[in-house]
This record gives sequence, structure tokens and C-alpha cells, in this order.
Amino acid sequence: MPIVFLISLLQIAKGLKHHKNLIVVTNSIITAYELGRNPYIKTILLGGYYNPDTNAVFGHHAIQQLNDYKLDKLFLSIDGISASDGVTSEHPYETEICRAMIKNAAEVIVTADFSKVGVSRFIQIASLDEIDMLITDDKAPADEIKIIEKRGVKVVLV
Repeated sequence: MPIVFLISLLQIAKGLKHHKNLIVVTNSIITAYELGRNPYIKTILLGGYYNPDTNAVFGHHAIQQLNDYKLDKLFLSIDGISASDGVTSEHPYETEICRAMIKNAAEVIVTADFSKVGVSRFIQIASLDEIDMLITDDKAPADEIKIIEKRGVKVVLV
């Protein structure tokens, strides 16, 4: 049974509504609620400090629980990605859980709309060499996408 981790990815969770035989680990309360509508998906909601701004949990207890799991795929929603600074966030308190997710995942897939490509935010989560794939839309800056691809990240435009 594939094990997938979703962090605050409601749209991907909605896209899984017809899938079967998945175990999904998430720190997002909204994502867990959406996944709970599919009886064929086993959903594990991490425990920890709750951030009402992001509707997600983080902190020592969430990371400790997460470290028990080996994840096949990580879908990570981020605030910025650039060739120069890698993957970045506006939320410094949630950075450590993102780093733990990356460490425990066999494949790391970053999702970001065009407005986040070529952008650096407050704190770095990961360098580009820790990322396997970027999913973004066709409005993303083509020059930045080319540089990110040259750095070894597969880019999928939707």
C-alpha cells in the first residue's frame, strides 16, 4: 500500500477521491477532513501544536510521530521556489516539520502556482538538490523554470 504525505494540499486531496489502497499522512486538518470522505484511504493526522492560520499542526510531537514513517511520496505546498534559494517558506515555525518530511520521503514533489516560482521567502526549507519534481502552471517564468530543470528538478506544467 503506497504511503503518501500531504501538507496543506486540499486540491490534491480532492483529486484522490477515487483512489483506493492509500495511506496518507498529513499535518493539515482540512486535508484530513477531505480525505476522510473516502473510505478506501487510511488517513493519519499528525498531532502537535495547531496553527489556526494554516490549519496545520507542527512542532516536536508532530516530527517525532512523523519520524516513525517512511513515505513513498511527499507533496509539499510551499511559499516560494527559486534557482538561487531553493524551497522557502513564510512560516519559520513550520520549517522543521517540512524538513523532516523531506528526510523521510523517497520522492519529494513540490507544488507551487506561478506566483511562487522565482520567489524567495523568509526561511529556506530545502535546496533544489533535495527536490525531485516541481508541479506548477504554465504561467511560471520560463527562464526560472529552465534553471530549475538544469539543477536536476523535473518540472511538470499543468
